[in-house]
Amino acid sequence: MKIIFLLVSIFWLLLIPITILDGFSEQEKLPDWIKNVFIWYGKGQITESEVLNAIKFLVENDIIKIESSGSDSMVGMMDSMSDAPFNVNAPITIPMIDGYYNGERVYFIHTEVSDKSMAYMMSMMINFPTIHVSELNDIAFKDLSKVYVFTNGVPGTGPFGGGPFLFQIDIFDSIPGQEEYSQFRVPHLVSWNEDSTPRVLTSVEEVLQATRNGELSITPTENVVNVPMIVWKSDDGEEQIETMVPRIFESMPGVKGELTFVDAKNFVAIFKLHSEKGMDMMETESTETMTVGGIDISMASPVEGNEDALITIIEFGDYQCVNCDKWFLNEKPTITNEFLDTGKAKMYFLDFPFQGPDSYTASEATWCANEQGKFAEFHDVLYVNQGGLEDGWASPNSLKQFASDIVLDTEQFNSCLDSSKFSEQVLYNKQVGILNGVDRTPVFFIVGSDDSIKRVDGNQPASVFQKVINDFINNQ
Repeated sequence: MKIIFLLVSIFWLLLIPITILDGFSEQEKLPDWIKNVFIWYGKGQITESEVLNAIKFLVENDIIKIESSGSDSMVGMMDSMSDAPFNVNAPITIPMIDGYYNGERVYFIHTEVSDKSMAYMMSMMINFPTIHVSELNDIAFKDLSKVYVFTNGVPGTGPFGGGPFLFQIDIFDSIPGQEEYSQFRVPHLVSWNEDSTPRVLTSVEEVLQATRNGELSITPTENVVNVPMIVWKSDDGEEQIETMVPRIFESMPGVKGELTFVDAKNFVAIFKLHSEKGMDMMETESTETMTVGGIDISMASPVEGNEDALITIIEFGDYQCVNCDKWFLNEKPTITNEFLDTGKAKMYFLDFPFQGPDSYTASEATWCANEQGKFAEFHDVLYVNQGGLEDGWASPNSLKQFASDIVLDTEQFNSCLDSSKFSEQVLYNKQVGILNGVDRTPVFFIVGSDDSIKRVDGNQPASVFQKVINDFINNQ
């Protein structure tokens, strides 16, 4: 089963434009031995490294074309604007989720949540980064609505498998235009009691009636979610669409989202973000914005390589990401030796934590190490020592041990980590990624001397980077 999964994954990589490997340009150029590679791999007759060598051949011989940014996909088979530079006028594609209000389907987006674990769960559910924003808990109670989330009962269906617990979809207590409506909601967990008969409910009244009958239990949470409703039906049955979301990201003050495209059938909405504040989306210690190819690197890692190099590589990564780790261990040494150490290119790393709570903590830890001039050392230690997802290898205690191992002032480091001193910096970098169409890791943007950009998704062979960078150098 594992071999079949890997085989399907490789075919997906080659045939679906989720990376810069955008398919075969001319079928007649595809050698027979390449066609058989994946069959041999599926039968266990060749190794993964031999498959990668085949991909290298395809790239070097232009059988697989490396396209300029502009056609990468976002969630599943949805298209995204992955080439969009980081600016508030950039379009952003967000998956819509369905729910119920008063017996009718509604569609909403899920952008932020006050709880870190819930942010991870939602990110995994919809395959789109949900931002952890603890400040949502500061919103006044009178300005909050409710959403009812089922923890058991009827199994969910649809593209996301139902609600966050994979049971029936959520139920909302209000819609836009009503006085009690708010896009900021407190999730109320709904559980069917043991002696009850679960069934699909579609309105708050049905939930409350079942509760009065002793069939259900309702438990309010202490979390707040930002879930703007996009499509709903008015009381007279007419479909309504929200064309402007004033606080689409509460963590980006003054930014509003203008809906430019919506397709409820395929659960997708595209927004254009607007703000009078431009890049100043949160308070930071940075006094000016630094961009490369339109991508904000103001809060990026210290530069690796020659700062005057004409080619720039920008990586968005998660320290718990397995593919990030594989790329770091297996492909980056070639890039370092050939381009960073020779002064041909420079590289920046931006945090994009979404694999779990420890991903955020690990990112914050690198900046605590940076206070003592050891960002790169700590960054490398994390990937060299990567363990399983959320198994404790990147817990605060483990991170403190890593700090001791690389001879940091542990008292200063521990104080920094415990205070979450750099949580906003990590969030800022993640926002940069989101507004550039990043929805997975690793994602790389390679920027030429003329600010032209090409995007590389995933754990791609070094040969992919070599071709892009050398093309930029040759065309300078």
